[in-house]
Amino acid sequence: MDRREAGRLGGLRTFELHGREHMRRIGKLGFAGLARRYGCRRGALHHLIKLGAVPPPRELTAAEMAELDQLVGLADEPTETTP
Repeated sequence: MDRREAGRLGGLRTFELHGREHMRRIGKLGFAGLARRYGCRRGALHHLIKLGAVPPPRELTAAEMAELDQLVGLADEPTETTP
């Protein structure tokens, strides 16, 4: 058994013993530590994308962007127009 497999099995066992909420908490703490190391959350995400651990973001379609604007309350904002 290599280190990767041992880590996977250890993670599964931790999940069995402590549950989803525990795993969520330690994941958030781990990401917060990575963000401190790279200066910000964006820096941490860039690092994870570079490693291939997280897929790169994709461009949103106009419909997806409109849905996102609606969700966060920007749909009613006037758009900037250039003179």
